[in-house]
Amino acid sequence: MPHLPPLVYDLAIILMTAAVTTLIFKRLRQPVILGYMLAGFLIGPHMELWPAISDGTNIQIWAELGVIFMLFGLGLEFSLRKLGHVGFTVTQVGIFEVSAMCLVGYFVGWMAGWSSIQCMYLGAMLSISSTSIIFKVFEEFQLKGKKFAQLVFGVLVIEDLLAIILLVALTTIGVTRQFEGTDLLLTIAKMFFYIVLWLTVGLFLIPWSFRVLKPYLSDETLLIVSVGLCLMMVVSATQVGFSSALGAFIMGSILSETHEKDKIEKLLHPVKSLFSAVFFTSVGMMINPHALAEHPFFILSLSAVLILGKIFFVTTGALLAGQDVKTAIPMGISLSQIGEFSFIMATLAVTAGIADETLYSNIVAVSAITTFTTPWLIRYRSQMTAAIELMIPDRAQSLLRQYSQLSRLIQARSEWRRILRADLVRIFINASIVAAIFLLSSHFIYPKLLTKWSQMLCLFFTLLAATPFLWGILFSSARDPELSLLLKQKISRNLRRALLGLRLIFSLALITILLSQFISIKYLPVAFLIAIFVSSVFFAKFLGPIYLWFENRLLKQMQQSAERTLTPTLAPWDAHLSEYLVPAEADFVGQSLMSLSLKEKYGVIIALIQRGQKVITAPNRDQSLMPFDRISVIGTDEQLAAFESFLSPTDSTLTDAHLQSYTLNQYLVTAHSPVIGKPIRDSGIRELTSGLVVGLERDDQRILNPDSLMTIELGDLLWIVGDTNKIRQI
Repeated sequence: MPHLPPLVYDLAIILMTAAVTTLIFKRLRQPVILGYMLAGFLIGPHMELWPAISDGTNIQIWAELGVIFMLFGLGLEFSLRKLGHVGFTVTQVGIFEVSAMCLVGYFVGWMAGWSSIQCMYLGAMLSISSTSIIFKVFEEFQLKGKKFAQLVFGVLVIEDLLAIILLVALTTIGVTRQFEGTDLLLTIAKMFFYIVLWLTVGLFLIPWSFRVLKPYLSDETLLIVSVGLCLMMVVSATQVGFSSALGAFIMGSILSETHEKDKIEKLLHPVKSLFSAVFFTSVGMMINPHALAEHPFFILSLSAVLILGKIFFVTTGALLAGQDVKTAIPMGISLSQIGEFSFIMATLAVTAGIADETLYSNIVAVSAITTFTTPWLIRYRSQMTAAIELMIPDRAQSLLRQYSQLSRLIQARSEWRRILRADLVRIFINASIVAAIFLLSSHFIYPKLLTKWSQMLCLFFTLLAATPFLWGILFSSARDPELSLLLKQKISRNLRRALLGLRLIFSLALITILLSQFISIKYLPVAFLIAIFVSSVFFAKFLGPIYLWFENRLLKQMQQSAERTLTPTLAPWDAHLSEYLVPAEADFVGQSLMSLSLKEKYGVIIALIQRGQKVITAPNRDQSLMPFDRISVIGTDEQLAAFESFLSPTDSTLTDAHLQSYTLNQYLVTAHSPVIGKPIRDSGIRELTSGLVVGLERDDQRILNPDSLMTIELGDLLWIVGDTNKIRQI
């Protein structure tokens, strides 16, 4: 008897059980994610009435791939470019909410009589929401284009970055039983260095590579290249101590700047769906009814504290960041759960001997409960928002509206913010490239050289390669004419000199730290003299254009990406921008915007139409919508919801049953035929059969695609492509 690997057996059980449960939930019009969790619960180790899986380790590997592909897809749809446009708001919300929930978790642990370290772990576990669950629910409910959903995605990115910092802090505390601020600061610096470096290198190389390789990128090769790049970034992220989810998101964000973004999303969708199904099934497998029975009050109380705390603090943070009530409350409702990072933190606590297995079981139970409640809360978010609004006094609502308007006005007119962003981004990018050059040389080239002369030569060429970017740290300035004028108007000459001095101090500190990787501190003055020599002799004549070429090419790539990606700043007040794909089977295809009257019927405005590589900005009323057009629409959430119902294709004229009977048929014209003696176009055959006359036999003649003015005569044999049942009724 041939041996069957346990993985195949387990996948068969998982997918068949999930198929049954999800079909039932679809029939009941319930969230499919709950069907996956029910399937996992049925086949998990705690249920004996159903065939259980044999090897949980393999399933966890597949579940990890599910998280990777979901975060990769999130990066493709919600790139870091979009995060930059909502960065100020989501950073405020993320930091406020994570800090507040850490304190709430600490207080709950203290009330339960736990130690201080256990309380810190519990606070961290309750602070990070589940990106995978939210992404899946938004995808299922088709909410990814909503304004609050875009902000939620941004908060999730900030939370994931904060989770990495928390993991480092908790790991240090778990081992040493004390807090090490230095390690935490180094981790933060390393994380931002890693993100900026890969985004810079990725935006510089990958879109250009895809353009060069486009003739060779079939669907198969494009999928393999994209998944390969994703997994390469995952490996890179984990090797430097970060999560695989962060690596997948970064690569997705890089690939979102390529022309093949939409095609990659389409090819990735079935892969992502398969692995995400395994992930959510694995979450259901962790539900332990015995843990619920042993600590029901604690688990239910902790779940209630988590849900209410998340809703309150996220909503409060969003209001403080200037969002209106109708956006802030759905944000809080969406983030009211915990997920994969909480499991990792609970595992750390158990491994370090800080807590026992009970903590892990309780956290898994809370995660399962909040995962179960999330789809319901998001489904009824509008009703909950309306109910909460009624509880807010009119005076308070008026003050919140005024604060929101003032916050938007301040952000829109913050000139200093634009200046600081322009300078800091350039300095940070150049510093990351300089650091990367030195680290690559010191770790992979310098140790392999045996003679002092070869090592000095290595140091010389390392300085030579880094010199253009050191110059960029010192002297690069904004290329935007408006921003350059703003710098001259707002900043005095003395202040500009002071800023140059700060840049110089930063450059010297950076180069000192990096040179210490090669030589001892006592030789640093000699190294500085070499650096000055390289800068003065070589840079002025040969390397000057290198930095400008690099910056121009990077800015050109970012500008091309920006032209393909409209941002929500096009939409004022409560409105926002959402993208839609025109279905090929839509009834309105080919009609002009004037005849569709979208503004009059739904209150929305089409700001842009992307048709292949062609972009139509501010389309006029005579412009038509064509199949697979990607349209950018401005409106409120309510207006966009009404527009989505219009955009959804109506029931097709040809169902699957009709399509099977729609084929080539013969029709003999007899004396009783209603079409005899009539021209083909006036015979009504098209209307009667939903078909076309494609051939006609008369005597010994065979006429392919006969003229529509040809008269049908007795004895003609017509070849009709149409509905077989209707043709028989003529």
